Amino acid sequence: MAFFKDKTKPKDEELLIKTPTAGSKISRCMAINGDVVSCESIVVDGRINGDIVCDKSVVISNGAIVVGKIKAKEVRVDGALEGPIEAEIIEIGKSAVTEGYMIAMSITISGRCDGDILAENTLIVEEGADVTTLEAKAKIVKVASTFRGDITATELLEINDTGLVDGNVNTKEYFSSSGSRVTGSIKRYVGYISNKSVQNSDKSIKSDENSRVIHRIK
Repeated sequence: MAFFKDKTKPKDEELLIKTPTAGSKISRCMAINGDVVSCESIVVDGRINGDIVCDKSVVISNGAIVVGKIKAKEVRVDGALEGPIEAEIIEIGKSAVTEGYMIAMSITISGRCDGDILAENTLIVEEGADVTTLEAKAKIVKVASTFRGDITATELLEINDTGLVDGNVNTKEYFSSSGSRVTGSIKRYVGYISNKSVQNSDKSIKSDENSRVIHRIK
């Protein structure tokens, strides 16, 4: 899903995580009370009250409900989720409502989310998203909508003209468009003397920040 693009409902081919054509499907008339474990992809159209562990993709369709933790390679949520997500790639669709922390390599949010966020690479908050968190951390953070909470971007924070960050910002590089807003303080990683000291300081910063976020998440 392209950053700062929007307006119409995306087609499946435009999504980061495609709807699986093979695997297991929980139909709209099904309700499962208990954990679900699968080596194949899972599409949830109904309701699951329990954790999901999957070796491949998990897609929660619009109208579906999951109450429990999801751990998979890829997770896309278009429905309702009450529970945390741990995956390599996470995509929160426009119709999604989620409550719980998220840990992934890359995270894209277009819907409503409430919970701490830890992304090793990128965190993208698309236009129209609504995010509430105590803290979010990623290498690169791009915000095009309302974001309530503190942000740590170890490489770059970019806020476009529709972006609002209601919280404090800690970043290495900062770019903002006209019309963007940050209500809290903005701190930048500066003042290192040598390349070696930069590397050592950066490692120390990242270690401390990761420990803090992970400790609270867990």
